[in-house]
Amino acid sequence: MARLVRLTPRYIERLAACRVIPGSSLAREAGATLRALAEAPELPTALDVIASIPPIASAYVRRVGNRNLWLWYSATESELVMLRVTTAPPVPMA
Repeated sequence: MARLVRLTPRYIERLAACRVIPGSSLAREAGATLRALAEAPELPTALDVIASIPPIASAYVRRVGNRNLWLWYSATESELVMLRVTTAPPVPMA
């Protein structure tokens, strides 16, 4: 069963800033990555890293294919919260 997906205001704002334009190939790839996250039986997977969100939070991050685009999220068994989108790779936490 897929998780309920919540898009935070910051995630939505950053889509345009990262040039994720509706209908573009990048938007389709980002959507496919988001669907894969929502439908994954367990999160995080080996494709995800944990990185800090200053000043005090952390999140899991997944790269969109081979693109210079990263989706930041948190998840429970029933919910996927999309926190931000960046074009800079995350710095994994040690």
